[in-house]
Amino acid sequence: GRPRGGPSGRGPAAPGCAPGYGAGPPEPLGSELIYRYYPRLRPAIDSRAYAYGRKYFLELLHLNSDEAALKAFIARYHVDYILLLQRDFDLGIRRMPHMQDAGWRIIFSDGKVVLLGRPV
Repeated sequence: GRPRGGPSGRGPAAPGCAPGYGAGPPEPLGSELIYRYYPRLRPAIDSRAYAYGRKYFLELLHLNSDEAALKAFIARYHVDYILLLQRDFDLGIRRMPHMQDAGWRIIFSDGKVVLLGRPV
């Protein structure tokens, strides 16, 4: 597919976030995705959250509780996959009624993490 990039050059094809605010993998998964799959997959953030800047970090904090903000983020950075902890999914995205309408589906779930994808 075409290259994707966020503000850090590691923009999300599979976004990542620190634990507790969903919309992506917890810190270790974001780092692991970069190590194993960059540049094909580009997590939105990894364990070095400080390196991405305060504004971007704060934007990510709200994604799991604000469907409009998540949809805007998805559109802006061409997000095709979302990987997050099961508990973050249950507390956030699972409760967002229009995500399923937009084509987002669970691709994988093992009780610990959830991988969402949408048709590209």
